[in-house]
Amino acid sequence: MAFMAGKISLNTRYTVAWPWLVVVLAITVLIYLPGLSGPFLFDDPQNIVGPIEAWLNGRTVWQEVVFGNRSGPLGRVISMASFAGNAAISGLDPWSFKVTNLLIHLLCGVLIFTLLSLLLQRDPLMGRRAKLWALFVAAIWLLHPINVSTVLYVVQRMAQLSTLFMLLALICYVYGRLCLLAGQKKTGLVWLFFALPACAMASILSKENGVLVPLLCLVVELGYFRVSSQEARPSSVKWFFSVFLFAPAIIFIIYCGLNPGYLSGGYQGRLFTLGERLLSEMRALMEYVGVLLLPRPPALGVYTDDFSISRGLFDPASTLAAIAAIFVILVIAVRVRLRLPALFVGISFFFAGHMLESTIFPLELYFEHRNYLPSIGIFLTIAALAAYGMQYFDGQAGALRMLVIGFFMFLAVLAFSTFSQAIIWRSLSAIAEQGARQHPQSMRAQLDYAHELEKAGLHDDARAIFRYMTTMDSQAARHVGVINGAALECVVDGRVKPVFIDRMRLISGEKLQLAELLAFEGLGNVLHQRSCKGLDTITLAGVIRDVADAAPQPQYLTQIWRSRFVASRLFLAGGDAMEAQRQADLAWRTGVADPAVGLFLSNMYFLNGDVEAAAQVLSDVRHDLRSWDVRNSVIADELQEIIGN
Repeated sequence: MAFMAGKISLNTRYTVAWPWLVVVLAITVLIYLPGLSGPFLFDDPQNIVGPIEAWLNGRTVWQEVVFGNRSGPLGRVISMASFAGNAAISGLDPWSFKVTNLLIHLLCGVLIFTLLSLLLQRDPLMGRRAKLWALFVAAIWLLHPINVSTVLYVVQRMAQLSTLFMLLALICYVYGRLCLLAGQKKTGLVWLFFALPACAMASILSKENGVLVPLLCLVVELGYFRVSSQEARPSSVKWFFSVFLFAPAIIFIIYCGLNPGYLSGGYQGRLFTLGERLLSEMRALMEYVGVLLLPRPPALGVYTDDFSISRGLFDPASTLAAIAAIFVILVIAVRVRLRLPALFVGISFFFAGHMLESTIFPLELYFEHRNYLPSIGIFLTIAALAAYGMQYFDGQAGALRMLVIGFFMFLAVLAFSTFSQAIIWRSLSAIAEQGARQHPQSMRAQLDYAHELEKAGLHDDARAIFRYMTTMDSQAARHVGVINGAALECVVDGRVKPVFIDRMRLISGEKLQLAELLAFEGLGNVLHQRSCKGLDTITLAGVIRDVADAAPQPQYLTQIWRSRFVASRLFLAGGDAMEAQRQADLAWRTGVADPAVGLFLSNMYFLNGDVEAAAQVLSDVRHDLRSWDVRNSVIADELQEIIGN
């Protein structure tokens, strides 16, 4: 859009959209500036700071940083390589990491504009102003506050890079299809069968969401490349979807049928079932839509672990309402596909973009960063509805002017909200304080806020939060409140009251969560560093062992075998080497434990006089060690010298 002689012209040439896009990009930089000075947060230390610090200090090699991450089945090597690149240039300065995230965000915005500019030119309603509508969608996406926790949370670069390459893949698809329509078959095939798969693989190696590229291409195909009696769908397109979408889907279904534990096994570590997750995700999807349409500070941020589980269609009652709403929305999208393709593509794009993280896989229920790509669909839907409404005001300059002013006011509200969120993201204490206030049932918010109070020396306030956590609805929150309360007592008072130990023992028999494991690890580290009256390492080790023994879960779950490893180290610190060996052995037998567990077990066997078993375990560890795992290789070499065979 452009201002001409004091008036807004809606019929300007498409090229005017590019300068306005530059303006939007510049505004995006300005509103994110306050948050760039923030620290590494939440999972950043584990995934980024720890591995990179070891590499920069010479304790390991760069290959361990790039290939050693266990966030996903493929290691997300492109994302990890980008973190290593940041560190190689500027060290572990969080500012440079966040600036890189912001640059990726800006580039994604440009790609959204490019993709929609190509697509909307084929739209019967929006084609005349395709680039202006593309600018409309890109601007909302760039300035929307829901993306703050993705851009300023460094580890979420994984989601950003995956989105970046998915957008490139979609542009490849659209360009390839346009080439096929223009009779340039060879060029079109290159884009579809070479360039697109390369971008999709890069997306998958950034984060697994890239597997959705073919499904999103199908949405685009059905919306903007229609078949008719005069124009049939090219056979090369049919082959594309057969090879990249339908065949993999069939293989996956067969695999799940032959290995029923593939999905069900993951739910052993969750407090909800597959059916409950599917019901809950219906509500989550509608919550996402609500936040995207009307962003509200209490609904934004990372502390969403207070999202309730749907136990049935009427528990809560909003479950059935959400299912009905989604059904109606999808029916409307299908019915208007020919008349309003942008509406069909927008709605379908949103739901297709959530097919991996909001369906059958045993992930947590709700995270706003899952909308980084799918939100484009909601904003395209808004644009489609706006274009549909504007046709009734065609020629009415006053009404059109009001619509344009309303659009700019909407962007201003989004920009202000994002700016306000970016200010909060300058410090963990501000994020945690806001989260604890706005999400009183969020275990993570309360825990982070309590730890920030501890750092500030406000121990009584931290104690109060831990006591409050023991009354929360969440089972894990109650357990974590007790364990962290004991740790605080130990650090501040040098003693732990018997009531804490009794309450920790009550965890036995219930499902163990990662949150409780991390709390036990934290308390164990405290006892490794100091002695506390009322709680020694042997007592805590026994509690953890009993919890792991009684947990109604498979031993291969991370929270179980790692708990045993924590217990084994505590038993050793307390002088019980035989029980330390037994717990480490149980952890190692699962076949999924880290090499560090095997090395510890080998050392235990040697200390307890079983040299042959020590050598066998060490041999097994060496067989599984990666060539780049320098730290464990050094320990293995030292053990080899000690064992002597």
